[in-house]
Amino acid sequence: MRRVLLSTLVLGPLISWGQAYVVTGLEVGGWSSAATAVNNVGQVVGYRQATVGSRPQAFVWENGRTTWLTVPGSVGTLARDINDAARVVGAAQYTFPDRSAAVAWEGGVAFHLPEPNWPLPRGSEAVTVNRDGQAAGNSWHTVQHPHGGWRTVSRAIAWPREGGFRLADFYDFLSSTVGGSNDHGDIVGQNENRATNELEAFVWRGQTITGFGFGSREHHATGITEAGRVVGWYLWDYDRAFWWQDGSGGDLGLLPGGVGSRAHAINEGGLIVGETIYWGGLTTPCLWRSGQVVALESLIDPRAGWRLLAASDVNDRGQIVGTGVYEGFVRPYLMTPVPEPSGLIGLAVLIAVARRRRP
Repeated sequence: MRRVLLSTLVLGPLISWGQAYVVTGLEVGGWSSAATAVNNVGQVVGYRQATVGSRPQAFVWENGRTTWLTVPGSVGTLARDINDAARVVGAAQYTFPDRSAAVAWEGGVAFHLPEPNWPLPRGSEAVTVNRDGQAAGNSWHTVQHPHGGWRTVSRAIAWPREGGFRLADFYDFLSSTVGGSNDHGDIVGQNENRATNELEAFVWRGQTITGFGFGSREHHATGITEAGRVVGWYLWDYDRAFWWQDGSGGDLGLLPGGVGSRAHAINEGGLIVGETIYWGGLTTPCLWRSGQVVALESLIDPRAGWRLLAASDVNDRGQIVGTGVYEGFVRPYLMTPVPEPSGLIGLAVLIAVARRRRP
């Protein structure tokens, strides 16, 4: 008999925070696994490694049911994002040649996304997809570096739903990498200055590319709302999570005792997920809302047996996905907010325990 604690509510910090979460483990098996994104329907994508050192296998999880995403002829697959129409984007891995190729899945059927005809191609990967099915990601190729030698660089690329591709025109930059997108088709990421090698965050909107930064030599933009609020992190002494919108921005802050932070995703309600960094590189997944930051583990019952390692995405329903350790194995999780109680009901604790029997 294996006892699985699927959902719990706790008091403590939740009374002041005003929100409790149910945590559900995604039983996808394997030696190690991770959740990368969740859409507004509650469908989760990610990947698993069946054994130590094995190639990844992409999956879609919904209400306890797992669907494996394959590409004929590939040796591994990665799922990076999913929209509300269940279009999944990611990459397929190959050995001859040893490279990855951007792919999309619709109805479980995979198709490759077109790539530029680089002289020395090194592969591609789709990392984000919006409501209309536009995907965006990175295309890698080898170039001669301005300071000498050869180097593999990334180029931000968008794949419109109707087909073909668009490349971002970063004339003064050597490399560009996509971090996220919104339903208007705006794309965010970071690019590397050809002269200084510094990373600047950008918003790619139609034919216009707007760069921004906080006086640091390194910036990463990872998410953007419909209104254009961008989140990510910049490097100071340590990484620091930021928000930016229409020329203004600021630091998101971090948990007590931390030295740094990173923001990975933002939803339309302003919820931001990421992590606080501590001395030695240890991290704690956290959630920002209305100027406050809280550790995700404080929002679930400590008796659940989970040690949360990372938070990858948050949807517009407030559901959060990430990776944690459960019963000694690295597993993906889905956190679902419980409707906020009121009055005396807010003093109650509800614990739902599920028991699963296995032969």
